[in-house]
Parts: sequence; C-alpha cells; structure tokens
Amino acid sequence: MTLPDLVLTDPCSTIVDIVSSVEPDLTVEQIRDSVKQAAPSRAARRSLAKTLTADPALLTSRRSEGPRSVERLIRKLLGCGARYVAVPLCASCGKPEPLPQRRGKLRVCAYCDATARAQQQPCAGCGLPRVTRYTGRNGEGLCTSCQPKDNIDWAQRICDHIAAVDPTVPEEAVRQIITTMTHSRPHYVRRLAWDLEDRPGMLTGNAAHGTPKVIALIDALRDAGAHAIVRPPCPHCGRTSVTLRNTLGDVRVCPTCYNSRKAVNCSRCRRRSPVARRTPDGQPICNHCDRIDPINHEECSGCGQLRPITRRSSPTGPLCGTCYRPPVAICLLCGHARPCFGVASGQPRCGNCTRLREPCLDCGRTMPVKARTANGPLCETCFKKNPVSFKTCTRCGTVERLRHHGLCHRCACDQELTVLLTGPDGAVAAPLMQLHSTLMASNHVRVLDWLRKRNTAVSVLREIATAECSLDHASLDARTDKAVEHLRAVLVAAGSLPQRDEQLVAAERWIAAAVAAIADPSDRHTIQAFATWTHLTRLRKDSRRKPITAGQTVSARRSVKAAIDFLAWLRTEGLNLEAVGQRDLDRWLACGPTTRQYARDLVLWAVRTKRATNISIPARLKNSPTQALDEDQRREITHRLLGDDHLDARDRVAGLLNLLYAQPFSVIIRLTADHVVVREKSVLLRLGKEPLELPPELGSLLQQIAADRRRDGQIGQIDAPWLFPGIRPGQHLSHITLAARLKRLGIRSLPSRTAAIRELTAEVPAAVVNRLLGISTSTATSWSKRSLNAAYAAEVARRSDLDE
Repeated sequence: MTLPDLVLTDPCSTIVDIVSSVEPDLTVEQIRDSVKQAAPSRAARRSLAKTLTADPALLTSRRSEGPRSVERLIRKLLGCGARYVAVPLCASCGKPEPLPQRRGKLRVCAYCDATARAQQQPCAGCGLPRVTRYTGRNGEGLCTSCQPKDNIDWAQRICDHIAAVDPTVPEEAVRQIITTMTHSRPHYVRRLAWDLEDRPGMLTGNAAHGTPKVIALIDALRDAGAHAIVRPPCPHCGRTSVTLRNTLGDVRVCPTCYNSRKAVNCSRCRRRSPVARRTPDGQPICNHCDRIDPINHEECSGCGQLRPITRRSSPTGPLCGTCYRPPVAICLLCGHARPCFGVASGQPRCGNCTRLREPCLDCGRTMPVKARTANGPLCETCFKKNPVSFKTCTRCGTVERLRHHGLCHRCACDQELTVLLTGPDGAVAAPLMQLHSTLMASNHVRVLDWLRKRNTAVSVLREIATAECSLDHASLDARTDKAVEHLRAVLVAAGSLPQRDEQLVAAERWIAAAVAAIADPSDRHTIQAFATWTHLTRLRKDSRRKPITAGQTVSARRSVKAAIDFLAWLRTEGLNLEAVGQRDLDRWLACGPTTRQYARDLVLWAVRTKRATNISIPARLKNSPTQALDEDQRREITHRLLGDDHLDARDRVAGLLNLLYAQPFSVIIRLTADHVVVREKSVLLRLGKEPLELPPELGSLLQQIAADRRRDGQIGQIDAPWLFPGIRPGQHLSHITLAARLKRLGIRSLPSRTAAIRELTAEVPAAVVNRLLGISTSTATSWSKRSLNAAYAAEVARRSDLDE
C-alpha cells in the first residue's frame, strides 16, 4: 500500500511513525493517545497526517503553518515528556501562545487576530481601531466602551411581548426560559428583545425571518404549554413539525428543504444528494458513497475488519453494521418491534425498512442491498452464491459465511451462549453447563436464530444464570408462555431438568383449573373427587408404565367437562345427584348435544359410590365401519408415495404404513430407531411381536429417515430416538400435525386404514396380522368375517346375474 493510501486509510499509524522518528523515547501508546486527543475525528487525523507527511519539520521548526491540530499535538507530546518537538510561534507577535486563528497560510494568536480585525473594521461608535465585542441594534460592531448602556429591563420587555400573545404562561416560567437560553448574558437578552420589537409577528408564525434564538424561544414556550404561540412553518414546504435549523437567503428553512436546495448529482452514484465531501479535483460525493468508499473504512472493534463504521459511541470502540446491535423499538414504517436505528431521534426504523434498494449486480433485480463488492451491490440471494460471502473466522480460522463479530457460526454460538449463561462469578452457571454443551452440539445456526428472538425463554435463562430463578419444573410452571414450554423441552433433552410426563401434568392443570372455576362448593367437592378417583388415578397409573397419549387426556377432559355441565344443570333444576331420577337424566340427554353422553363416567362413579341410585347412561354405540378409500385412489396414492422423490421422506413412510399396513397415526408417530431392523438384504419394521419385512422401496425410505432423525429447526437434541421427531427436542411429532401433512397428499387415517385392513384380513389369517402388525386378534377376526361376508355377497350376486 502506498503512502497516500495509508494517509487516508490509517492516518493514526502514519502520524505515529513520523513522531516516533522525532521522539524515539516516547512509547507508541503515548503517541497514539496524543494523536487521538489532538485530532479526535478521522477527518482531522487525515489532515494532520497529510500535513506532517509533506513537512515533518513542522514538529521542530516552530513555524506556524498547517492545521491547528499540529500545535495541539505538539502540546500533548510535551505533556508526555517529549524533548525535541517545539511549540510553533505566533506569526505576528512571535509568542508561543495558542494559535486559533489564521492569517493567510500562517497561524496567529487570538490577540493578534483581534487587533488586525480592529484595524480593518473600527468601532462604529467611536471610530477608533478597537476590538468590537458587541453588536448594535442595526448590526454594527461596537467596542467595550461603546456597548449599549441603558437601565431597561429587557427581560420584562420580552415577557410583555409573550403575555400579549398568550397571557396563560406564568411570567416566572418565561423568565426561567430566558435565563436558560441567554445564559444570563445581558447583551443576549437585549438582542432577543430587539428581534421581537423590530419584527412584529415573530410569535404568531413569522419567525422564519428571525434569528435562531427566537425560534428556540418559541420551541421552549410551546413545550411549556403556550399553545397560542405559533411555531413557524418552513417557508418552502409549510411543515411546522420540524425545527428551522438552516438558512436559505434571508429565511430559515427545515433541514429537508435545505438539503434538497443544496443537493447536486453525486459524481459516483449520480443520485441527487447533499455533498458530504469532494474529491481532490472538486467532484461532489454524497454521504452514502462516502461511507462505502474503502478509504473511509475503519477497524471495527468487534470483528477487527476494515468496514464502514455504524456506531462510534460503543464502550468497546467503533462498530461496523454487522457487529452493532441497535435497540429494540417499534418501527415507524412497518410497525413491528425490531432492532431499530434512529431511536434517539424519535423516528425508529428497522433494518429491513432502512436498507436501500438498488439493481443487483448479478441478477439485475432492484432489491434490498445485502452487500457491496468492488463492482457493485448484491442482493441477499446473489450474495450467498458469490465467493465474496466467504471469509475467515477471526477466532478459529474457518472459512465460511461469518455470522457476526467476524466469527463463524460455531464461534458466534459459543460466544453468545457464554454471555447469556454466565453467572455472577464470571463463568457459565453450574446448572446450565450441560445445556451449554448440548446446544453447542446442535445446529449452530438454529441456536443463534433462537437466541436472537429475545423471547421469554432467553429472559428465563438469564434469570437462571444470575440465580434470580431456580432451575426446576415448578419455577417454569409459573410461566405460561409457549416459549418457556419449548425451553423446558430443551432443558429436559439436555439433562438439566428431570423428565416428566407433560401430558399428565397438562391434564392435572386443566382439571385443577376446571374445578376451581365451579362456584358451588358442593359441586366443586363432587367433581374433585370424581376427577381424582376416576381419571387422575388411572392416568397416573398408566404414566408409570409409559407416557400417556394426547388422546387419553382429551378423553379425560371430555368426561370432566360433561360432568360439570350435568351438575350445573341439576343445580338450575333444583336437583342434586341424590335426588335425580332416570327421567330427569334422559331429559337432559335428549335436550343437548351428543357430547352429554360423556357424563356416563360420572353416573357410573356416582352409583358405585352411593351418591346416586337407579340412574344410568347406556354405552355409546360403536360407529358403523368407515367408508373405505377407493381402491383405485389408494393404488394411485401408493404409487406416488413410492416414486415421487420430491415429497418429504417422512410423509412418504407414514402414508405407506397407513395405506398398506393399516397403522394408525398414533402408532406411527411413536416409532423409534429401535423398531427398525436392518439385515443384509432386507429391512424389517417391528410393529407386532415379530418384525415385518418391507418392500425394498419402503425399506430404503425407512433407512433414510432412521439415519437422519433431526428435525429442521430443532435445537437441543443431539440424537433423537423418534423416526418422526417433533419441533420440541425429545418429543415426537403430534398425530394432529401428521394428519394435517398427510391430508395434503389425499390421505385420511380411517378410510385408508379401513381399506388396508379389509384387504389384509381377506388374504392373511388374523393370527398372522396380529403377530406382524400389532392389530389385535379380535379386530382382525372381525374384519376377516366382514371380508368373507362381502365376498359371499358378491358371489351370490354374480350367480344371480348368470341365472337371469
């Protein structure tokens, strides 16, 4: 890299090298700190580097040339113990005073500058060549001796003008505003009063022709409740919601109108925009092109790369757009709560609404710009395909698309998890160490996306890490957010929480809430006893053998709800369980929906426990066999599932098991890798007591899903046992979700199972069906008889046709 390039890209190092050659005893850190104090901005450091590169002797020659930052740097270096640099002397008096002013190419002290100005413009009052420190009513310069002197209370004059427009504002509040604005300087108060007297209408909307002090006074009065005071509209656009900060001609205008009048065509992007800077040959450059210019890139304190700086007030130093995380706010444009820029200004805008739209270099579409190359901008789709998107991780050296802070996905995941899970002692909290290891073994992209959502689960993890919340099921039960339920599954899968039957817990919660909602104490006691001894006891017993299913909890809820409705009806009729008769019970059943049949469990329990007598609800009649799926349609769907590789492999396997082997969805979703038996030339599936050999096509699909048991979007599960994993780690897919997915393929569980079991029992003995498919012998026998009856009826019909 050439020296001119270094002056622009790394001016601080350039200055350090030059000073080190003059002051070898100073450390690099001392020189660098002095440079940053003498030239705080990047532009000032560039100017200083350019000057010292052209003439390094300015550090020792005492010549008063160049920018003032040369003098400031020398004074800072002397404060650090420099021995060879020398403070420049005033070009007029030759004294080593501060040199804030310039005369031609030389710098002079403040006294010499004021004396020269007095010679050029004498006092308008006495005519002598004196320094003019005050301004007369007509703008003339006056010396200290000729300054306006009177005994007028100018603050009272201002109060009178304001009271004439809006008498509701207290005079004490007005005086406080005047004192704050003028810093208690009499000539400022006098000048403000002159403006109000000489230009009538300033307080009623004509302040665009006034001074900045008048506009500031109006804004302060409006904030204090002076609604009769009119904020001046912009003379060009007419808006009153913005402060008139700029001057065009003899009027003050809003920044938008000022920028639009001063805008020119950028020499690079050709857009019409205000000038941010000019090239050495005077060509204008807009702010956007100035920011993306590589010579203006700085080292980001987050990722360590040279990039455009988005945030400078970070405690760690300047940050690029990738490393900077703006605060969350409601976006002014889209209305969503997202990380937004411009929050301090009161006009927050999220990244999607802020991103510029330009023609993509590769595809040509006008899209939001994801990244910029040396040849032009790229949209998000084309950026992912471009080699420029791959960079080296600053921590581990992996080459991939970096996530943020110059880190790859793994390093970024480790960093964010460590920050989130660190306790008060500065290390990852002991209860969460296993969770940290499990998440690091998961899909890093999914974990990072989950952490970025900043939902309740992330807040709970922070509270656990800082010991504000204990790590147990009871603490999580106090939160009803779905995100916390997902976190519970992650913690259980990681081994940080003991496993429990969530369906049983859900049933217990629902029953407790339903009982608590009953107003009558007697009915509440009855339902509590019924639900406990009829349902909860059975569910808890079943749960000790294996986790209960969603169907079991639904059945219990239906029964309890019907029982509550029945007791409520009895209360309205002036009856109770002891007094209710069969006629009353039949009347209740006849006047309501069929779901009232589910109160049968309550009636049986009440009769058994002597709470009621001589009443009963007959068992629900079994529905007639479901209409079987049409054979041609079944064959067509089967061929599609076997041959269409574009379909999801799990959907294909589940559909084929339902269509060919009459397996219900509740059984399919609970299949694990242990149910699959792979032999040398075949694949078997254990559905019954003996494994069933599958057709080669289905066996290949089953091997495929058994080898990859991770669910897209799932986190916290290293090795899921389920062939059909759910979105929550450690849990299988729900039968409702599977039914919805297969419905899109034309598969409904009961019609498909009916067709399959009818065909199987017609060809295979019931005992074999039971042994291979797990279908009970009684069910298989029943279907076998139906198949034989159907075959006999078909044969009779055929013979009748022949006789005719």
